[in-house]
Amino acid sequence: MNEPTIHYGAQSQLATQIQTHLFLLCPNNSGSTFLIRVIENNPNIWSLIREGQHVPGYAGPRARGSNMHLRWASTPEERARYRDSNSYDWAKIKQAWYFQATASNKDATIFATKAPPFLLIADMLETNFINPKFIIMVRNPYAMAEGIMRRYPSSRDMLIQIATHILNCFEIQAENIEKLQGRCTFFTYEEMCVEPEKITKKIQTLEPTLQNLEFDKPVPVKGLYNEPLTNFNARQIEKISKEQIDILSEEFSARSHLIERFGYKLL
Repeated sequence: MNEPTIHYGAQSQLATQIQTHLFLLCPNNSGSTFLIRVIENNPNIWSLIREGQHVPGYAGPRARGSNMHLRWASTPEERARYRDSNSYDWAKIKQAWYFQATASNKDATIFATKAPPFLLIADMLETNFINPKFIIMVRNPYAMAEGIMRRYPSSRDMLIQIATHILNCFEIQAENIEKLQGRCTFFTYEEMCVEPEKITKKIQTLEPTLQNLEFDKPVPVKGLYNEPLTNFNARQIEKISKEQIDILSEEFSARSHLIERFGYKLL
């Protein structure tokens, strides 16, 4: 079998070729890696091998290396770090992204990328990129919490910080949905897992050229697994102890309207 041809942005004039910029706004540990892998398999997509914040030459704040990695929405100071427009050099960012982008079709006209903290700066993305469009997604807060917890000691203080991060992400996503009306589509991780055909139609309504979205094929995710679309919520939530559930629920209950806003329930 012949290997698919790969075209490189370094050999193209993407600054003038790209007609649409597609950004996936999704909190960390919420399924965004699987979704961006499905999207980037489309022949009309230029994409990056890494998250937009992690490619060499990215000139802006990044989560990796910070002591708030995976919890960057939990404090006002950390949110302000990302929202400081002076911290970004968008000309250099575009140059780095376009140079390192790849596509299966050299004539592709959409550039797609994601990085969880980008949900904090939708306004900057909207201002600095031609024809920006946004896919907004959230996931069950307990499953999201488990994905973060396994990277840190699960002390009470840490669980409270994780819960605060998740609640703030939900609040910001609700704001993004309102502010980006007409330029975004929204769905949950659970809807993507249960009704991929419905999600395909939502994405294609936002961007009609994306005609080849294959959710039923195995996708490599972070070197951890290579499977077709699978809902991992139940197996992840089972790993959380009752004591941990109680701490998370206590924190979630303080802003339960955000949990309910996206169709979830307190445990």
